[in-house]
Amino acid sequence: MKKFISIAIVFCLLLSQPVLKVFAAGNSFIIHLRIEGISSNILDSQETVSETGNITLKSALQQINTANKSLQIIGLDNNYITSIHGEKSATFGGWDGWNYLVNGEAPPVGIDSCNIKNGDSIVLFYADYPCQLPIIDYSKLNSNGVITFTSRDTMYDTSGNPTTKINPIVNANFVWHYGNTTKSFKTDSNGSVKIDRSILTAGSHIIELSKTKDGTKNTAPVVLRLAPNTTVTVKSTANSQKTTSSSVSSKGNSVKTVSENQAYSAPATGQNSVIALWIVLIISGAMVLFFTKRVKEI
Repeated sequence: MKKFISIAIVFCLLLSQPVLKVFAAGNSFIIHLRIEGISSNILDSQETVSETGNITLKSALQQINTANKSLQIIGLDNNYITSIHGEKSATFGGWDGWNYLVNGEAPPVGIDSCNIKNGDSIVLFYADYPCQLPIIDYSKLNSNGVITFTSRDTMYDTSGNPTTKINPIVNANFVWHYGNTTKSFKTDSNGSVKIDRSILTAGSHIIELSKTKDGTKNTAPVVLRLAPNTTVTVKSTANSQKTTSSSVSSKGNSVKTVSENQAYSAPATGQNSVIALWIVLIISGAMVLFFTKRVKEI
């Protein structure tokens, strides 16, 4: 009888191996990582991070940096990023350097103290200080072709007291894509651009926004660029004042007023693996009981 029970246990263990492997691999989660360099986007992808206790942004970036050698993120061991992809802090000799956002917010702690979780959206970006983080208002896009860009800026007085104010993003470079062509604009004193009716065609349009300190490529960015392939969907016909609605989409998330980064929903791999493991254990236990009963009958 012992022989039959042993065979049954071995069979159940073999059955559970695939799920156990999934369970082991399931102790991970997914984040979205975007890296905006001095003049262009460096990375924009979903990354898998192994879960070993409390995961900080530092440890997550260390894993990603090891897996992607071309990123060359320097300074992680010292808790301060000094270079990514060969683009070094203080390239322009001022307060310019690398910054980060988690779900569109700048955490008040360093990368070694910033805990992250499944589904978080991370942006590493090179900029001068201060840097404006765009909020898009497209509420007047269909009625008169206007898109407005502002930022919610927090400044501190000599006593460290914060003051938050909504400021327009002025004199920024805006690019409107239509068909296989683009047209460039400059934002006005209200942070707005007015798109010609002739190119305000129905459908999706990629939009771009950027600004450097002195308006040339020889200085650091002072506005965080929009995510690659940020689109505005116009639900109206060109040359027509009859409109319905429009939307802005970045990474598949449609929002009315968009701050630059939107968190997204990612699968909770660890939770699914735990459920699968419990199912296998229950089935395995039932099979052991079945074989034991059969042996006794024999």
